[in-house]
Amino acid sequence: MYVRGPNPHCHPPETCPALTSEVSALVKKKALEDVFRSANDIAEEVLRSKINPNMPLSSLPAPENLARQGNCKRRTARPAEPLDLKFTISTENIPQDFLQHDIVRNAQGCQPLLDLLDYIRNTWIYSNIWPPKSWCVYGRSIHTNNDVEGWHHHINLKARKEQLNFYLLIKLLRDEAKYVTLQVRLLSDGKVLRTQRAKYTLGRV
Repeated sequence: MYVRGPNPHCHPPETCPALTSEVSALVKKKALEDVFRSANDIAEEVLRSKINPNMPLSSLPAPENLARQGNCKRRTARPAEPLDLKFTISTENIPQDFLQHDIVRNAQGCQPLLDLLDYIRNTWIYSNIWPPKSWCVYGRSIHTNNDVEGWHHHINLKARKEQLNFYLLIKLLRDEAKYVTLQVRLLSDGKVLRTQRAKYTLGRV
C-alpha cells in the first residue's frame, strides 16, 4: 500500500530519457574499449557527437558524472598496477613488438653479475673507445645535464600527468624509441631539430 510521505515529490519531467540512456551506455562502451583513455575525454566526445545544444538538457547527466560511470564500468577491466617485481604482465596491454625475450628468471646466479662487471670494466674503464675522460665530469668547470633534463621534461609533457600507469609508460617509451631512428636520420642530414640560444650552446660540455 502506498503511503505518501511528509515531503512533496515535485520535479520537472525527464526530457529525452532514451537519449540519456544511449549517451550513458555509449560512454561505458567506449570506456571498456580503451581502458587507459581519459574518461573525461570519452564523455566530452560522446556529448559532442550525440547532443544538440538547442535541445532540453535538464535530465542529461553532467560530464563529470558520465566520466564516473565510465570509470566505474571499466574498473575491473584494467590490469593491476605492479607494486613489485613479482607480477604477471598483461600482454594484451603491451605493444606486440615490445617483448623481445623472456624477462623472467627462475633462479638467481652470480655469473650474470660477473658478466656485467666484465662489461663495465672492459667498455667503460679500460677502453680506448670510451675512456673515463669521455664520460666523467670530475674536475670539469661545467657540470651540466641539460640534455637529460630536457628529454625528461619532454617526456613529462607527453605523459600529461604524474605517476603514469605501468602500461601507459611502456607505450610512451616505445613510441619515443621509434622516433629516435627518425631523429638520427635528420641529424645525419644536417637538419636542426631545435633552436638553441648561443649562451646555452657555448656553455655545453
